[in-house]
Amino acid sequence: MWETEYMLKPNLRIVRHIGNAPSLGVCESCNAQFFAPAYALGDMEKAQAGIEDQFNKHKCKHENASQAIDSEGRR
Repeated sequence: MWETEYMLKPNLRIVRHIGNAPSLGVCESCNAQFFAPAYALGDMEKAQAGIEDQFNKHKCKHENASQAIDSEGRR
């Protein structure tokens, strides 16, 4: 069986917010976590941009799907 058969395309999912601003995102493929920069926590657009920038720069290391993070950011 090929490992790639079960690998997900990297996708960013926001799992926590502070008010309306995102504060934590995870890669649905490798479960890497991306936090909003502290200076951006009160600003929805800056927080989203900070998380997306980190996600776009990361090197995805695929994990087993059983290690997935739930909607509350827990394994």
